[in-house]
Amino acid sequence: MVDRYIRHTFALSTRYWFEQYLKILVMATQRSMLKYRGSLDGIRHYTVKGTGKDFAAYVRSVDGDRIKNGAEYERTRENMNEFGGCGVAVSSLRNGLAPVIDQMSDKKMTARAIRVVKQINLTDESEARGYRAILFTKSGALLERFLFDENRALMDFYKNGCSVSHTADRGSATVTFPAAEASQLKAPVGSTHFRIVNALSLLSDFAYNSLTRQYEPVEKALNQKYAIAYSEYMEVKKSASLDEIVVTATLAVGEALKTAKVACLHSVGIEFATKAGDTYCKLNKCAMEIAAVF
Repeated sequence: MVDRYIRHTFALSTRYWFEQYLKILVMATQRSMLKYRGSLDGIRHYTVKGTGKDFAAYVRSVDGDRIKNGAEYERTRENMNEFGGCGVAVSSLRNGLAPVIDQMSDKKMTARAIRVVKQINLTDESEARGYRAILFTKSGALLERFLFDENRALMDFYKNGCSVSHTADRGSATVTFPAAEASQLKAPVGSTHFRIVNALSLLSDFAYNSLTRQYEPVEKALNQKYAIAYSEYMEVKKSASLDEIVVTATLAVGEALKTAKVACLHSVGIEFATKAGDTYCKLNKCAMEIAAVF
């Protein structure tokens, strides 16, 4: 009887401490009103985006020298190097659309673009892992249909769509919106006018420079060059049909584009505005996407 009691007590005790151990392993969720930045007594508080939930966890860190020199972190160093190169390339993409990028893009645009550029980086088979080139001239088509604001596509506002074309020397690109019924234009509330934005920008291939230890554009002189053209402001019509819209953007770079290792990004957008007197006040409701890469 005593032995049975001891075994039962031991089993309950073991189960209790095992449950306590599991509670330690499971990440805690924050329920109190106390929130803070950074860490407190080795515990950090953070919010996971998209969930709205607060979490707390022990701070764990690895020594920087170990990451830089440790053999077990070789793959990490390779990934960091290429990821940094993708960030440099996306910065050039943004600079090539500097006059319109802030108005047309959302807060996550850079992160989304880096993900696509990383896919382009992975297609290179000429260089070793960690130093692979970013060949927009080879795999730039992966950027086509990229939305600068993931919640606003061009088709959301102009249902009839458009067509794009470019010259053989790649120095000029045209967008054409065919004539359509007024119902095809979904103008946001408060807008009285709209116009089409046609942007042609150059994005060089990027390669790792072992001397500077960073990724650099292969065609520095042409990288980030751009030409942006606008249609006239047109009235938002409720009943009448919409006329055909043709806008052409031309780069002033001469014959260099024929053989240069640069991709031409053809981006098309739409802007809405409210007219007050002779002034057009732009609205935040707008959209732009990369229509073609050639």
